[in-house]
Amino acid sequence: MGSESSLSTLQAFLDTLEEEMEWEFNLDNFDDRLRLQKFVYLSSDFGFEHPYSYGMHLRGPYSPPLAQDYYSDLDSIAPDEDSISEFDSEHFVKFVANREVRWLEVAATLRAYIRTLQNGDCQKDLPTEAIQMTIEEKNEKQDYVEKVFEEMNRVNTLNNQAED
Repeated sequence: MGSESSLSTLQAFLDTLEEEMEWEFNLDNFDDRLRLQKFVYLSSDFGFEHPYSYGMHLRGPYSPPLAQDYYSDLDSIAPDEDSISEFDSEHFVKFVANREVRWLEVAATLRAYIRTLQNGDCQKDLPTEAIQMTIEEKNEKQDYVEKVFEEMNRVNTLNNQAED
């Protein structure tokens, strides 16, 4: 089980999603667990300072500590509202609401590669390289990955320097 701090932060995030997006996390639903992984990962671009580290996984960025936390008894944890005070939940909800799991996977994977390339010494065109890496990693069509990239770029999530 994670620390009480990470659990109360996660509970506050889940409460926000339920309140503003009318999305209630169902631990027994694989797609919900996958969505939550991607929601938390992408939320850092909207000011949510979560305590989770991520690594690349078959289905995109994945955090074992987050998985450990959502298997905890979250109903018994009081949400830490201060932990989401900087979170721009309104824009985040507009960005992710009603997105398919496939879209979330591609978006999170793109974001992960962009962060990696920004932190490295990328000598190539960063967007093109991140798109190509995502196409290869996700075995997706180029036009679909480019469409996700453009949607992310339109809301300016790609210019943020949030860390994992």
